[in-house]
Amino acid sequence: MGNLRRSAGQWRAAAICALTLCTCGGGSADKREAPGAAHATPAAAAATEAAPGPVEHADRSAAPAAPIDPPTPSADALAAAKPSPNEPAEFTAIKSRILGGDRGSKPIKELQRLSGKHASCADIPYLLGQLYLEKLWVGDGLKAFRRALEIDSTLRSNPFLIRSVINGLGNDRDHHQVQRFLIQDIGSPAAPYLEEVLYGDWRQQVKERAAAVLREIP
Repeated sequence: MGNLRRSAGQWRAAAICALTLCTCGGGSADKREAPGAAHATPAAAAATEAAPGPVEHADRSAAPAAPIDPPTPSADALAAAKPSPNEPAEFTAIKSRILGGDRGSKPIKELQRLSGKHASCADIPYLLGQLYLEKLWVGDGLKAFRRALEIDSTLRSNPFLIRSVINGLGNDRDHHQVQRFLIQDIGSPAAPYLEEVLYGDWRQQVKERAAAVLREIP
C-alpha cells in the first residue's frame, strides 16, 4: 500500500476524467465508477504524520485489499476526449483548463455561474465540491456535493466524491460537518474508504474521526 499518499491534484485529475463518461442530468452508476474504484487509493491525506498502531473500530478487523489506481489522464487527453452529448461546452472547456493547471479562483467562479445556468447538471456542483474540498473549504464543498446528490443520487457511491469528503476529516475546525455528511448523506458506501484511512498513512486524529464515523454507519 505504498501509493496511499497520492496527491490531491492526481485524484482531481482522475475525478475530472470520470466526468467525461457522465451525462449531465443523468447517467448510470456504472458509468461514474472508475476501474477498480471499490479499492482505489484514497485522496491525499490532510497531514503527513503516520500514527503508530491501528485504531479500534466497529467489528471491522480485516485489513482492506490492496488498492488499485484508476487511470489519470493528461490535460491533452481529456481535451481530446469526446464530451457527453448533453454536456455544456463551457463546462468541457473548464475541465480541460483545470487539468491543465488552472487552479485559481476563476474556474471556481465560472463553475458557480454555470451551476445556476445548468441547474439539472449534477457534474457541475460535483466538480465544484471536488475543488472546494481540495482546499478544505468544508462548508462550501459539502453544500456543492449535497446539490449534486439531489440531482443524481448515484453519486452517493462515487469513490471520488467520498474520498474528497473524507479528506475533509483533516480540517480540525470543521471535521464534525464532514462526519455528519458521511453518516447522513453517504452512509454505508463510505465504509470501505474509511477503512482505508485506518490502515493508511494518516495522522492519529484523522484515523480516530474515521473510526467514529464507522461506528455510526450501518
